[in-house]
Formats: sequence, C-alpha cells, structure tokens
Amino acid sequence: MKKFTVLFLSFLLLSISVTFSQRPTIQLTFIAKYQSQHVMLDSISIQNLTQPGDTMLFAPDTVLFLDYIISIPDNRGVVESSFSVSPNYPNPSTDGKTAIDVFIPKREIVTMRVFNIIGNEVAFYENTLDAGNHHFAFLAGKESYYVLSVNCGNEIRSVKMINSCNSNQEQGTLIYKGSTETEPSMKSQEAITGFDFSLGDQLQYTAYADGYLSNIIVDNPESNKTYTFEMVSSVFTCGSSLTINHVTGEVAPVNKTVTYGTVTNIPGEPSKCWITSNLGADHQATAVNDNTEASAGWYWQFNRKQGYKHDGTTRTPNTTWITSINENSNWITANDPCTIELGAGWRIPTKTEWINVESSGNWTNWNGPWNSALKMHAAGDLDATNGSLSQRGSFGAYWSSTQADGVDGFAECFSSGLIVVSMEYKPTGFTARCIKE
Repeated sequence: MKKFTVLFLSFLLLSISVTFSQRPTIQLTFIAKYQSQHVMLDSISIQNLTQPGDTMLFAPDTVLFLDYIISIPDNRGVVESSFSVSPNYPNPSTDGKTAIDVFIPKREIVTMRVFNIIGNEVAFYENTLDAGNHHFAFLAGKESYYVLSVNCGNEIRSVKMINSCNSNQEQGTLIYKGSTETEPSMKSQEAITGFDFSLGDQLQYTAYADGYLSNIIVDNPESNKTYTFEMVSSVFTCGSSLTINHVTGEVAPVNKTVTYGTVTNIPGEPSKCWITSNLGADHQATAVNDNTEASAGWYWQFNRKQGYKHDGTTRTPNTTWITSINENSNWITANDPCTIELGAGWRIPTKTEWINVESSGNWTNWNGPWNSALKMHAAGDLDATNGSLSQRGSFGAYWSSTQADGVDGFAECFSSGLIVVSMEYKPTGFTARCIKE
C-alpha cells in the first residue's frame, strides 16, 4: 500500500505539472481577512494599468489564470479556452461541508475523484456536462485531508481540501448542485474578454465584500502569487484605525497603504472625528519640528484634488505648478481629497472648526496643536510661485475648506512663536487633516 500511495501521489503531481506546463501561465489567488479572520469576497475587479483591459472574478471564484507569451517584444496576452476549478470554500471546512465550482468551456465528460491522504479514492463523480459553471458540494468523512482531482478532456485540475469537523459519516460524498450555463459566476482564463496581459504589466485589484469597505492592491505580477486583502469594516467607530490603500491618480501622488488613527472629543469640536496624522503621511509625526517627508504627508493647493509629495528634492507629480487661482468658491466636495481618499463623510475642516479648536484648546503657538490629541506638527508648505518645499520643520499650515475671497483661502498656521487662522494664497501647497461628523 505504501508503494502504491507514493506512485499515486507522484502520478497526480506529474499530471498537474504537465497540465500547467502546456503554456506559460501565472496563477493569482486572492483571499481577504478582517482582524485575522477570513472574509468571503463577493467579487474582485482586475484592471490592467499598463495597457487597456479589465475583468472580474465573482464569488466563489478567487483564482485568476493569466496566459502570456514570452520572447516577443510587443507582448500581448493570449486568452485560450480551458476549464478551471475554484478553491473549495470554506477551507478548512468546520461543519464537514465545502463547495467547489467547476467551469467547463464546452460540452465535455467530466470526471471527479476525491482521495484521502494515503491515496484511497473516497468519492467519485462522472457525467457529461454542458458549457458553464457547475456547482458541487463535498461532504467529508472522518478524515482531515483530501485531494480533489477533476479531469476534463486531457486536462486535470487539483484542489487540496481540509476538514476540521468530526463527521459522523464514514466516507466522503460528492454531490452535484446544479449549473449556471449563462453568465458564469467564475471568470478565470476561459471567461476573460478583452483582457491582455504581458509580463511586467501593472495590475490593480479591487476587492469587494459585503459589510466591508473596498480594498485595493496594485502590483506587477511575474509569477504565481497569493494576495491578501486586509478589509476594513464599513461600520466605522471613531477611535478605530482606518487603513487606506492610496492609488496613484488624480489625488494620490504615489501608491501607498496607510493606517490612520482616529480620535474624537477634541475641545472645541468634541462631536467630530479626526485622523491623527496628515493625509498621505506614513505615520504620525515624532516631534513638533519633525522635518521628514514620511510624517509630513502630501500637500494640496486650495480647492484642487491633486496631492503632491515632496522628498526634499523632487516634487511628485512634477507637473506644471498652478501659480494663479482666482475663483469664488469654497473647497467643493468633488475636489476634497479627504472625501475621495477616505470615503464619504470625511472632509477638510472649515474655518470655523479650526477657530473653535484653537480657541478651546488655548493654543498660543505650535505647542498647542502638538500637545493636543491631534499631534499636528510643522510639516511646511509648497511655495505658491513654483511648488518648491519650504519651512518643513519650522512652520505648519493646514487648509480649511473656507475661502476668504477669490484668491485666498483660510488655513490654520503656526510656528514656535505664533498661531493663527489666516488668509493664505490659494496656489500655496498646504497639508490636510481630515474630519468626519
């Protein structure tokens, strides 16, 4: 029996290896967690940021197969018809039941076998299935580990299944649960339409799960990879941390994942919720005169949604700087980086809110905002004339959403010797601290 088991497992692994070696393929697997607990994904959007193309995965499918061509300079992904088997869910099974989806691109005989850890066949299914997505359930026996092998035509797919339940039935059972022959719920390599992929392309993955905020990961996959989305509950309580995946675009100057602290009961505005570091900062400042880019975060011109990073030498994006703004408008919601990056409800504070906080906190110089729960520091600014970095470590300026007139907006400004909500020239780049009702 031991010799047979070794030969069987070797044959199974060889069959899988041969199947996947027929063409260069990358397998991308997606999972999600919330506070170390598994989260079931509803769908995953995959967008190619390098060349046009996008696709979707729908639950329970969480695996994407990408074919690619090597040794061709102008590499365009080739999508070929195949079949696929979704990872079983849940895995491990806690009640002895787990679900599997099998996608068949054309009418074909499908053979499914389940083996235990020593190579004994414990469940069998065979039938001719029409094209589409087919749903199966596996009821585990008393054993803890199983291997599902699915054969379609001359291709084999394999899934490892774990059972953590003490089942009453002696042997596992495969049950056919029906099909979805139109609009298959899985979209892996056989169901992608108009999606081209070349090695080195940058892909953006957006995860969606009921009860959680959408989560974004950007990467350049070059081999098989598993991505873990750290989800955030959509039911937000002030005082909880807020993890945001900033993606380069019209607001964020660079890709960055940041976890922001939040706080309430700030004197002057006790009912409001505030983030405790600057928008775009890697972390909270370490001192009132902290002059590092990581603590400063990003800078914005008044009523403009594009943020700028400045490392002390280079501004990103290094586009033409706006040197003149003359418009009769407060900061509108459509341009508010707090709303766009953190979500609905978040915004830049008003002039009145800054005055209330400054007055109630008895702020007289930069020690007031720094010693408060907000930990505001001298993050500097970007010069209105050319966007160059100025006064980082000696001067702090935080925009309000309130304009003074067509060319000036109000900002909370401070240094070691003064603090004031003052009129400032709108093309100046100031930092942002976000607030929520």
